[in-house]
Amino acid sequence: MKNSFSASCFLALALCLASCKKENSNIGLDLIDDQLGVEYTEAAYLQAHTIREDSLVTSNRSATSLGYYDDPVFGKTTASVYSQFLLSTTGPNFGTATCDSVILSMTFKGFYGTLSPQVFTVYTLNGMMYKDSTYDCEDSIDVSTSLAGVQTIYPRPFDSLFAGNDTFPPQLRIKLNNSFGNFLLAASAGDLASNTAWVNYFKGLYITAGPVNTNARKAGGILSFKWADANTKITLYYHDAYGTHGNQGRASYSFIVDGNTASFNHYRHDYSGRPAITAQLNGNDTANYDHVYVQGLMGLKTKFYLPNIQFLKSQGDIAVNKAELILQTDASTMDNDFATPSKLVLVALDSAGKQILLSDYYEDQGGTYFGGTWDATKKQYRFNIARHIQDLLNGEKQDYGLILLASGSAVNPHRVVLGGGTTSSPHKMRLKITYTKLN
Repeated sequence: MKNSFSASCFLALALCLASCKKENSNIGLDLIDDQLGVEYTEAAYLQAHTIREDSLVTSNRSATSLGYYDDPVFGKTTASVYSQFLLSTTGPNFGTATCDSVILSMTFKGFYGTLSPQVFTVYTLNGMMYKDSTYDCEDSIDVSTSLAGVQTIYPRPFDSLFAGNDTFPPQLRIKLNNSFGNFLLAASAGDLASNTAWVNYFKGLYITAGPVNTNARKAGGILSFKWADANTKITLYYHDAYGTHGNQGRASYSFIVDGNTASFNHYRHDYSGRPAITAQLNGNDTANYDHVYVQGLMGLKTKFYLPNIQFLKSQGDIAVNKAELILQTDASTMDNDFATPSKLVLVALDSAGKQILLSDYYEDQGGTYFGGTWDATKKQYRFNIARHIQDLLNGEKQDYGLILLASGSAVNPHRVVLGGGTTSSPHKMRLKITYTKLN
C-alpha cells in the first residue's frame, strides 16, 4: 500500500508540474474568472507606423562598423568611420626616407550580411576631431578631395594572417597610396614631437565602403572591427638612400588607435525603391499599417498608440493583472544573412517627445518579466506592460505613443518586419489584457 500511495503521489505531483508549464497568461484563468472576477480582453486597438530612428552617439567606442549592403527588404546601408591615428612613439626620425608601402589594417570582430567583395575608399581629413567631443551617426568631418587609397576586397573575417613565423588575428588590410605614405614621412620634428602636434599635421582618416556592382541586391555586409586594438593601425614601410635606419635602410613605423584616439561611426540608409517603407516615413503620425519595420544602426523604429485603451473604464474600477503586447514577425521577410534583433526595446514618449523607460521595465531591469527577447520558435517578441496600462487608466500618464527599437541600435545592424495594427494584417500585433474588477 505504501508503494501504491507513493506512486499516486508522484503521479499527482507530475501532473501538477506539467500543468505549470502552461503559459503564464493561461494559468488558473478559468478558476479566477469564475471565483475572483478576473476578465480578459484583446479589444485594445493598436495604431502603428514606422519612423526613422533618432541619431545616437557613436563616438569613441571599442568596436566600430564599416561596410555597405543592399537588403532586399530594407534597402541600402553604409557604415563609415572617422578616426585619428596617433604616434606609437613620440619623436620618430624619418630623415629623408621614402615610402615603400603603407597599409591600413583593422582587426575583425564580426560581420552582418554577406561576405561578397566591397570597394573600400580612404580619404584624409581636413577637419579636426577632438577626443573630448561627442559625435553621433549623422555627424561628418570635412575630408580631402584626394584619395589616400581605394581597394576592392573580399572580406575574410575568419582567416588568420601569417607573416614570417608569426600568426595574427583576421584583419581587413587596405593598401594606401605611397603619396600618402610620403606625406606622413614629410612631417617635421615638431609635428612628430607629441600627439597634440601630430593630430594638427595628420588629422585622421575617413574610411567608407561601396558596392562592386551597384545593381546587385542582397550584396555586401557590415564588418565589425576591434578599434582600440594592437593590430588596428597604419603601418608605414620606408627606406632611405643612406641606410640610416639599418636593415639596408628599410624600416617600418606604426600609427595606432588607443584609448586617446577620437573616432566615430557615420551611418547612411537609403530606402529608395522600397515603397512600403517610404510610404510610412512620409505618412502622418496617426497612420496605421499592415507591417512595421525595426532596423539597427540608427535605421528604423516603430511608433504606436493605444487610441481606445480607455474603453476599459466602462468596466468600472479595475486592476490590470497582465497586459501582454505580442509582436509577430512576418516570416516571409526573414533572411539567414540579415538576422533579426536578439532583443527589442520598448519605451514610452513623454509630453516633450522624449523617450522614457516604462514603469514595467523597472520590475526586473528589462529581464524576463518585461520581455522583448526574440522567441525563435514562435517568431515573435512579447512585452508585459501591465503597469503602463494601469497608469493610463488611472490618468497618471497619457498616451503620447510607444516606441519600439532594436537593442544596441548604435552598433547592431539587425532588422525585423513585424505585423502592424490593422485588422487586415496577417501578423497583427495584439495586446492581451487580464484584469480584475474591483467593484
